[in-house]
Amino acid sequence: MSVHILNRKKVEDTLECFRKGGPSRVQVISDFDMTLTRFAYNGTRVPTCHSIIDNSRLISEEGKKKGILQGFKGDLIHTYNKHEGALKNSGHFEKLDDKRNVILLGDSLGDLQMADGVENMENILKIGYLNDKVDKLRGQYLEGYDIVLEKDETLNVVNAILQYISAQN
Repeated sequence: MSVHILNRKKVEDTLECFRKGGPSRVQVISDFDMTLTRFAYNGTRVPTCHSIIDNSRLISEEGKKKGILQGFKGDLIHTYNKHEGALKNSGHFEKLDDKRNVILLGDSLGDLQMADGVENMENILKIGYLNDKVDKLRGQYLEGYDIVLEKDETLNVVNAILQYISAQN
């Protein structure tokens, strides 16, 4: 595992703002598959939600025609619209009004927009998990994410950040 930070001062300043605001003002916005779930275990790629779904037959409520997915009801959240604005009218985010410090966890460049639409955001720390095509994508990840974790199968860095924010002054 490797940890890369392009702008250390920005990360330190953001963490200090998070700590001053305290844990009650922090919200974590995270991708699930290959960010919170493992990309690999002991160096071997493991099945992801995507591969499990790709290898199964999907039947929607709207169109059960030969077991092929025909459509979705309501707003669909996918790789390129995973942002708070996509669920704006769901009522879910009303309780997050005072959580103005955001830790964003993602594993693709598309995940960088997941916090778009967060109202009154004061600070954001973007942490990227780079597990595949590392040499090819490292530069792009460093441009978009504040912290880039390469081949990290843990949440140790995120947990350390949360402990730092939660520590008493």
